[in-house]
Amino acid sequence: MAKVKAPAVAVPAVVPSVSITPVNPSNILTIDEVAARLKVTRRVVYGLTRSHSENPIPFFRVGKVLRFNWLAVSVWLEQPQREAA
Repeated sequence: MAKVKAPAVAVPAVVPSVSITPVNPSNILTIDEVAARLKVTRRVVYGLTRSHSENPIPFFRVGKVLRFNWLAVSVWLEQPQREAA
């Protein structure tokens, strides 16, 4: 008689000390809105998202489109920039 294996049960990962704060939807911006606030073109913003950029701008994807949390972008703007060699 063959033994029947019990199905594997997925155990949720526990992440210690992670606090989740609600995000105000008005702080989520499109690439056009970020470009307007920074007074640059869309192309410049796209370039700042590239992983090979020295200090990439924080963003996240919703499907294929980029979105930006303005609070994270504000913190990014305040970070000290590295001087060009």
